[in-house]
Amino acid sequence: MSEIRLDASAEAAIAGSHDGAAARITALAGSIPSVEGGYATPALVEILAAVLGTADDLALVNEVAAEQVRQVGEALGGTDEAVAGAFGSMRGGS
Repeated sequence: MSEIRLDASAEAAIAGSHDGAAARITALAGSIPSVEGGYATPALVEILAAVLGTADDLALVNEVAAEQVRQVGEALGGTDEAVAGAFGSMRGGS
């Protein structure tokens, strides 16, 4: 029988990586330089706006992924405790 586990250090590392990615993506939004592209400036500004919108979505996906990893770790840990408790009560009743 295989066991599904997510130990606390792996959970923290994975969730932390997603948190860090979201923070780095969000920080980039404030560092976009102004663009002077002559006649192409309006098109370049439009492209940058699309990229920033996508980057914001990507940051949000990373934030949600970090929270989901934490919830999975919590649920797996809670399941282990519930199963152990059930077996413990069976052992005590026999």
